[in-house]
Amino acid sequence: MMPASAAWALRRPISATMLIWAIVAVLMTLLCWHRYAGPDFRDPDEAMRLLQVRDFLAGQSWFDVSQHRINPPIGGPMHWSRLVDVPIAALILILRPLAGPELAERIAIVVEPLLLLAPLFLMLALAVRRIGEARLIVPSAALLALSLSILLQFLPLRIDHHNWQILMAAVTLWASLDTDPRRGGLIAGASVAMWLHVSSEGLPYAAVFGGLFALRFLIDRAQWPRLASFMTMLTCLSVALLLVTHGLAASLVSYCDAMSPTFILPLLAATAILVIGRQLIDDAIAWRRAIPILIAAIVTGWLFLITGRQCLAGPFETLDPLVYRHWYLNVLEGRPVWDQTPPIAGMILLPALTGLTGTIMAVVRSGTAEARRNWMIMLLLTLASLAIAVMVMRAMSVAHLFALPGTAALIVALYPKARTLTGTVPRVLATLALFLLTPLGLSSVWTTIFPDKAESAGAPTFDSSRCGAPDGLRTLAALPQGIVMAPIDIGPSILLYTPHSVLGTGHHRNSAGMAKVIRSYLSAPAAAHDAIRDSGAIYFAYCPGLRELEGYAKDNPQSLAAMLARGQLPSWLSPVPGKPGEVLRIYRIIP
Repeated sequence: MMPASAAWALRRPISATMLIWAIVAVLMTLLCWHRYAGPDFRDPDEAMRLLQVRDFLAGQSWFDVSQHRINPPIGGPMHWSRLVDVPIAALILILRPLAGPELAERIAIVVEPLLLLAPLFLMLALAVRRIGEARLIVPSAALLALSLSILLQFLPLRIDHHNWQILMAAVTLWASLDTDPRRGGLIAGASVAMWLHVSSEGLPYAAVFGGLFALRFLIDRAQWPRLASFMTMLTCLSVALLLVTHGLAASLVSYCDAMSPTFILPLLAATAILVIGRQLIDDAIAWRRAIPILIAAIVTGWLFLITGRQCLAGPFETLDPLVYRHWYLNVLEGRPVWDQTPPIAGMILLPALTGLTGTIMAVVRSGTAEARRNWMIMLLLTLASLAIAVMVMRAMSVAHLFALPGTAALIVALYPKARTLTGTVPRVLATLALFLLTPLGLSSVWTTIFPDKAESAGAPTFDSSRCGAPDGLRTLAALPQGIVMAPIDIGPSILLYTPHSVLGTGHHRNSAGMAKVIRSYLSAPAAAHDAIRDSGAIYFAYCPGLRELEGYAKDNPQSLAAMLARGQLPSWLSPVPGKPGEVLRIYRIIP
């Protein structure tokens, strides 16, 4: 049994970690205070998430996540999971009797991301402790507090699903370091299953952790319970979550952008082959242990080719070509690192590479076989997550999370060397220079060297971000209900703050509605009039300086978007007088 003094020594870093979380949560709450009144969402997906929760609480079916005011009368199908709606809806229901409907909703969307941040700090601390480096717990927590790429996903009002993905990554990391193979596999399988149902972006990480556990089994036959329990839990819980969130009929429909039979069937096959194969083949020798793993990989790949061939190019390759070119290719968070600007590319790579360097150093300096094994696991996960982040920019948060223990090890190793320098000034400067190795320090230095040219060129004459703010939609909200031909980027705000419908939002399953919007702004005024009239829209919205509309104008100088950018107005648009301070321009469409 652990002595009381030793147990307290281990608890103190955990307590310090949670204190850091509390400080960060308070600072983030104060930083975003000015955005609560609207609420003023900065991402269309946040507005859409709240709309989805509102519809659910208003009686929309648990199994129906479509937005019926998008592209009416067809509606806008969504690939989102109800699982993310549950905690937000639960907080609202709990707070309603105390605060009333409006304030309860406001408190819920402020508090929910901060509550998710607490277990993230805790899971990171527990994972670092399992590495065997209790001295790195508090430094790792401090580095997490300086990781903007992660914290931005947990800001108040940030109710999209990205913070859930990061949290599931932390839980899976902690479980993968569990000394009990069966328990670790079960927890890892459960967290990855949750991750996959929150977003299909978890698929490469499922492969990474599955590959890691398979490798551990190849090295040590005693690790079989970890691999078996991981695959079994991942498969069974994935099936259960699919049925619970979609119902039986919808669970049989295949999709490329969410968990469906396309991915479930290969999972079932892989699990069955591994479990049965291990029973049939003597696993005393490593090459024999490799046989069921290789067979499972081959059969899984073959089965995926049969059931999901259309998904090989990704979920966006089947988009309308117009939507693919003018929307998807401009969503830079889904693009690889070489499509990013130098400032963004540096912010993706530098924190991960620094953590990778520290992890390699920790592997080399490990004093025990157990510590070396744990740091080798961190090295493999850091490399894999960096490779995924290189391919998809929004995956950098997970890569930066996995890099934190290595970065902490590097800074802790360099700190004594900085303190031993002779002379007060060199010693102080060297100590302060260690800040440059933190995620915030690296990003600050890099963006100073490579500033964002678009930002340094100056802001547009109009504050285009205000077009989707609640106080910028008052005029539109007061008009009789109808369909609005509006830019894709502000569609969710119009749905949330007004009674109107829109044709398209930035959600790819509604490719047809998105194509209507893009075609209208991109066409010549006469052709745009015909397209808008056929869509059933009675209002037209224009936001000066909106990047989406500037792109249409640039692609076709003769387009309706270009005409409006020049300050000209076609004869079939009648201006609606706006309220003072509003940026969004509203027009009635003349038949």
